[in-house]
Amino acid sequence: MYINSCIDYFLHPKLKDTPDTFWKAKILISGLILLNLVAIILFTHCLVNKIEEIYHMWVLILSIPIMLFAFKKTGALNLFGNIATALFAIFMTPMPYYSGGIYSDDILWLIIAPVMAFTLTNLRSGFFWSFYVALVHGAYYYLALVSTNPIASQISHWTPSYYYLSITGLFISILILLAASKFGMNKLIEQLMLKQQQLNNKTDELEQKTRQLRFAEKTLLNSNKELEQFAYVVSHDLKAPLRSINSFSTLLTRHLSREYDLDDTSNEYLDFIKSGTVNMTQLIEDIMTYSRAASTANDKNAKVDMAVIQTLITHNLRQSIDETDAKIIWKDIPEVINIPKVQMLQLTQNLISNAIKYRNPNEAPLIRISVKDDGANWLFSIQDNGIGIGEANQKKVFDLFIKLPGTNQEGSGIGLATCKKIVVKNGGDLWLESVEGVGSNFLFTIPKVRVNSDEIDYKPTVSISKSDNPIKAPSFLN
Repeated sequence: MYINSCIDYFLHPKLKDTPDTFWKAKILISGLILLNLVAIILFTHCLVNKIEEIYHMWVLILSIPIMLFAFKKTGALNLFGNIATALFAIFMTPMPYYSGGIYSDDILWLIIAPVMAFTLTNLRSGFFWSFYVALVHGAYYYLALVSTNPIASQISHWTPSYYYLSITGLFISILILLAASKFGMNKLIEQLMLKQQQLNNKTDELEQKTRQLRFAEKTLLNSNKELEQFAYVVSHDLKAPLRSINSFSTLLTRHLSREYDLDDTSNEYLDFIKSGTVNMTQLIEDIMTYSRAASTANDKNAKVDMAVIQTLITHNLRQSIDETDAKIIWKDIPEVINIPKVQMLQLTQNLISNAIKYRNPNEAPLIRISVKDDGANWLFSIQDNGIGIGEANQKKVFDLFIKLPGTNQEGSGIGLATCKKIVVKNGGDLWLESVEGVGSNFLFTIPKVRVNSDEIDYKPTVSISKSDNPIKAPSFLN
C-alpha cells in the first residue's frame, strides 16, 4: 500500500487517461525508485568496503529524486523514459571495465537498457539503445583483443554463486519488465475493447434515433400534405356559402329595390353584407396563400432568373404603376438567385405592391430595388418614398392579420407575414427601416447556398385587431 501510494504520488494526472501511458508511467516510476535503492545499497557497500571504482554512483543517487519530481511536474513520458534508460546505461556501462570486460556478467545487464526503452518509450528509442549496447559490447571486445593483461584474470575471484545470482537477477529483471509491459498491453486492449463496445452501443443508439427521425420526418410530411389538403377542402367549403350569401344579398338588393324605396340605412346594411362576404373570401384566399408559402423551400436545385422576375412584376403591376405614375428602379441585380421562382415573385411583388399601395398622396411612388453581395448572402433592399411606418408599429407589421392603423387600404394583413415566412424558410431574414412620413426600406437576405427548410423552425405570431398581446398561429400555418 505504501509503495503504491508512493508511485501514485509521482504520477502526472494526464497519464491516467489511457491504460498504455498509465502503466508505462508506473513501470518508469517503479524502476527509478528500485534503481535508486540499488544504487544506495551498492554505494553503501563501496563505502564500507572502501571500494573506489563505483563512487560515481552518488551522481545517480542524487539525480533520480530530481528526475522523479520533474516527471511529476511535466508528465513527459517519452522524455523521462529515455532519461531513465540513459541513467541506467551510464550506471552499467563502466561496470564491466572493472569486472572482466567482455567476460563480465555486468555487460549482460546492459541489455536491460533497450528493454526499458521498448517498454517505456517507443520503437525508435528501443532501436537506438539496442545500437548503443551493441557498440559497448564491440568496445569491450576490442579491449579484450588489445589488452596486455589477460582480462579473464579480473574475474578469477568471482564464485559460481555470484554468477548464478547475477544471471538469475538479470533474467528476473527482464521478466519483470516484459510482464509489466504485457500487463499494461492487456489493460490497454481491455480498455480499447470497452471503448469499442461503448462506440458500438452509441452507434446503435444513433442508428435507432436516425430511423426514428426518418419515420417522424415521413410522418410529418404526410401530416403536412393531409393538412394542406384539409385546408384546401375547408376553404372550398367555406367559400361556397360565402358565394351564396353574396349572390343572395345581391338578389335581395335588386328585389327590394324594385318593390320598395330603400333608404340609405337599408342600402348601407346590404352593402355591409356584400363587402363582408368579399372580405371573408379574400381572407380565406390569403390564409391559403400563406399556408402554402415556402412549401418548396427545401428544393436544393431551385433557381430563378431575376430578369424574368422583373418582367413578371412589371407586367402584373402594370395597372397600379400606370394609375399612380410609379417609377421602379432596379440596380445591381444578380442574374440568378437560389430560391424557387414562385416564392421570389411572391416576395418581391408583395413588397413592391405595398410600396405602391401605401404611397405618399402628394408625390408619385419611387421604388428602388438594389442588391449587395454580403458574403454568404445576397442582401436585398426595397426602398420607397411612401407614408412610412411609425416606430411603435415596426415590430408588428410582420405578424399575421396586422394592418397599419390610420390606413383605409383593403387587405387581410397577411402579406408581410407571408414575405417573412418565405425569407426565413429559405434561410434568410427580413426586417424594416422606416421613418414615418418619409418612407420605408424593407431589407432581406437570401443565402447563396440553398438550405433545408425542414431544419428551420419558424413560429409566426398572430395579432388580433389592435391587441398588443400576440398569440401563436395554428400549426398548419407554420
